[in-house]
Amino acid sequence: MLRVKLTTALAIAIAIWPSGAYAIPDANSPGVPANETSAAQDLRSPDARDAALAPAQSARVSASRSVPSVSDGVEWSAAGIGAAVMLALVTVSCGAVLLVARSRHRARTT
Repeated sequence: MLRVKLTTALAIAIAIWPSGAYAIPDANSPGVPANETSAAQDLRSPDARDAALAPAQSARVSASRSVPSVSDGVEWSAAGIGAAVMLALVTVSCGAVLLVARSRHRARTT
C-alpha cells in the first residue's frame, strides 16, 4: 500500500512540476525588475549589443591580416599522453590479472 501511495505522489509531482518551471515572467509582474524585462526583449546578439555601446571603437579596424595556420587538427602531444596512460593502465591491469591467477594457482596446489 505504501508503494502505491509513493508512486502516486511521484506521478502527481512530475505532472505538476513543469507547469510553473518554464514560466516566462511578465513585464508587469511585481517580482521582476524593469531592467531585466527590457534585457530579455533585446533580440540582438551580444556582439551587436557591444557594438551599439561603443560605435567609435568599432569603426577603427586594424589593417593587419592574419595568416591561417596549417594544421592537420591532431594534437600529437595530447595523443601521446593518452597513449602512454592507456599503455600504463593495460600493463597494470594485465599484471593484476596475472597476480590473481598465480595466487589462485598456488592456493589450489597447497
